[in-house]
Amino acid sequence: MEKVTIVDVARIAGVSVPTVSRVLNKRQNVNKVLKKKVEEAIAETNYAPNLNARYTRTGTNDIISIILPTFETNLFTGLLQGAADTCMEHNLRLSVYQSNGNIENDIRCIDMVRASFSGGLIYCPVSPDSLEYFKSAVSQKTPTVIASRRGLIENVPHVYPDNISGCYTATKYLLQQGHRRIAFFAGFWETPGYDADYLMTLLEGKTRGVYSSLDRLQGYIDALKEFNLDVQKSLLRITAYNYESGYESMKAFLASLIDFDAVICANDWVAAGVLQSLREQNILVPDQVSVVGFDDGAITNIARPTLTSVRQPSYQIGQRVIKTVISLINGVNPGDIKLDMTLIVRNSTAAKNYRTRSV
Repeated sequence: MEKVTIVDVARIAGVSVPTVSRVLNKRQNVNKVLKKKVEEAIAETNYAPNLNARYTRTGTNDIISIILPTFETNLFTGLLQGAADTCMEHNLRLSVYQSNGNIENDIRCIDMVRASFSGGLIYCPVSPDSLEYFKSAVSQKTPTVIASRRGLIENVPHVYPDNISGCYTATKYLLQQGHRRIAFFAGFWETPGYDADYLMTLLEGKTRGVYSSLDRLQGYIDALKEFNLDVQKSLLRITAYNYESGYESMKAFLASLIDFDAVICANDWVAAGVLQSLREQNILVPDQVSVVGFDDGAITNIARPTLTSVRQPSYQIGQRVIKTVISLINGVNPGDIKLDMTLIVRNSTAAKNYRTRSV
């Protein structure tokens, strides 16, 4: 792919190269009509200026920093790949930081990025506390995009998957299959000591968008309401985002003797742990219990039975966050971008009572 130049932008916009340069450098003496034409051409071409050349004049450079909770889940692995490929296309360098889902590490990453003078920044917070620190520590002049989260910082673009719709679709699918006692395992990075009551109050909080599980819980509730069902707090559980957490959470859930016929998990690894826990108790999936994961990673086809999962557009999120940073560098704020999720049905779900059951 040939790199788009400032000459290409000028040609498409029908203006001179100096006019494009004045727009890029946010000069005030630019006609509003011409400015709009240039901004539209920049957005159309995803033009990335020569940031190395601009470094000595503006203090920016060609390094885009990205802070993620982890590199291990399918969501963030795909996001990182999409971001890296898009940086390569635009001759940008990607500097990557991982907080391991830990608030203190998240803050350390923010401090390291702040000291690096990056040309742009992509951030996925792990908690409201680290988000507040981010807002106070990072200059508003730094082109910044929030990844995989929504509604957190005014006038900062957010690129995120539609978790509400994704979990609504998964829940409605299970309801249409005849399930009525659907457990919901909400994922948090540091597995806070929340109970079901507090989990519900978080839905009304201003920082709800920090947690994808809260949007998924909202989608779950919306689907239940459509079928005239109330939320049963006994069916709500808190997990982390790994296999061990899914395994232990399901063991504890089974020990509570609460009746359930399906479970929606925080991600595919949690679902894999749930499957193992059910298998050890001789509970058949999907004969007796249906199981749904999130992310649609490689484990979905390795698990037995193969795992029904909600596919996140992880690679596309990575592409879009970089293109959005480029737009910001060029003086254009494209606003928030919400991407659709897709339910992928496999063998871990089935219609209730499709075989003789003995629960």
